[in-house]
Amino acid sequence: MRKVVEANDQRKLQELLAQVQYYQAALQDIARQVALGERALEDMVATIEAVEELPKSKESEAMVPIGAGVFSKANLLDKKNVVIAVGAGVYIKKTHVEAKAYLTDKKAKLEEMLKSMKAQADKMGMDLDIASKVAEELYVKLQGK
Repeated sequence: MRKVVEANDQRKLQELLAQVQYYQAALQDIARQVALGERALEDMVATIEAVEELPKSKESEAMVPIGAGVFSKANLLDKKNVVIAVGAGVYIKKTHVEAKAYLTDKKAKLEEMLKSMKAQADKMGMDLDIASKVAEELYVKLQGK
């Protein structure tokens, strides 16, 4: 009977250790996603500020990114409107006021997503702590036999 209980405890310990590894990997993945989201949020804030400043700017030229960290000087022909990529290769012309509203809405959605991901990570962290503690207690129990 004692061997059956010990075998069950060992199986339970293995399950707990697998669960701990899953939580650790998932938390690392969430942390990477949060870091990417926070960088996107910083970019969004900078873009909103640029859109706000564009009509006020006295400059008639701007540095335009053409890819891989390469820029080209371009003349600003229209400071009242911007073109926004909305996805699937679709672009929409908006006034700076409309663009700011659109970007502010996207920023709010991004902030909500980040908040949700952080809450998920917090809960998973608590679950990880519990599983680790139970696994440690079970390991100590098995070592005492």
